[in-house]
Amino acid sequence: MTSGSMRLGHLEIPLFSLHDNKEAWSQDGEFLAAQALAPLASLPLKHRKQLSLIAVGPGAATGVLAAATLRLGTVEASLHPDSQQICTKAFSDPDTFTLFEQVSSLPKGAKHHRALLAMGGTVPTSRDWDPLVSRLRHEGQLIVSGIPRKKQGDILEDLAAAGMSLRAAGQRGELAFLAGSLEGAPRLR
Repeated sequence: MTSGSMRLGHLEIPLFSLHDNKEAWSQDGEFLAAQALAPLASLPLKHRKQLSLIAVGPGAATGVLAAATLRLGTVEASLHPDSQQICTKAFSDPDTFTLFEQVSSLPKGAKHHRALLAMGGTVPTSRDWDPLVSRLRHEGQLIVSGIPRKKQGDILEDLAAAGMSLRAAGQRGELAFLAGSLEGAPRLR
């Protein structure tokens, strides 16, 4: 592993100059965003190239870099300006990655396999996840990353009550992630 990368299992994600040290980005929950996507590495490349991701929020940049490493077919993101150039350079095919200034600018329609909502240590509400959920395919997975570890159970209850089935969860330091598929239509009630 180089100093400008992170390793999750056998997956090495180049961080370039995204952050000066691992402590800074793990505090933002970015490690968790990448960790939630890492199981996709077990799929053959031809299948990963058919997958799509939409990513937003503080801490989403490392998830986008993980998607580039995994060579997902389509990635759309709304990122902090400091992360945009680094993430754009990570994709060898410029048609694979599209940046948008804000979530409301993202194309409408249920087409994504994964939606990454990076929270940067805050608690999400339906106002945060609704714009992403409406862009998920049937049985797509919503990943809510960088949530307060102490609130993980409450957030899971809210999401489960709204129709999400938990598929994965993780914790690191004071932060956590939840990932799950949506039952029925691609939206939470």
